[in-house]
Amino acid sequence: MEKEKVEFSTHNDLPEYIDELAHGTCLQGKIIISYSKLVEAFGEPKKVCGDKVIFEWTIIFEREDSKSVVATIYDWKEDCSPDRIRNLDKYDWHIGGHDYSAVEEVYNALGL
Repeated sequence: MEKEKVEFSTHNDLPEYIDELAHGTCLQGKIIISYSKLVEAFGEPKKVCGDKVIFEWTIIFEREDSKSVVATIYDWKEDCSPDRIRNLDKYDWHIGGHDYSAVEEVYNALGL
């Protein structure tokens, strides 16, 4: 059986207002996956380079029930360099959202 294609937009598609949509999201789950797999699925991340986050993806999933789900994927309080994160085979990324459906949508989009 063929998997259903997941419809989504990212910060790369909607830069003008995506941060507003992600406002108020918080940790809902985690995913262990490589940086390169996330780039393959969602494009280049925002390079935040703050004191708590280096890389972040913001994704808006369009569901069949017409409700949108906002998800963020980010590293958290990482003390290693951005190059090290990029080159790791696997990394323990945080998934943020307004509820747990953000985690479900991220896993679904990645085929996991």
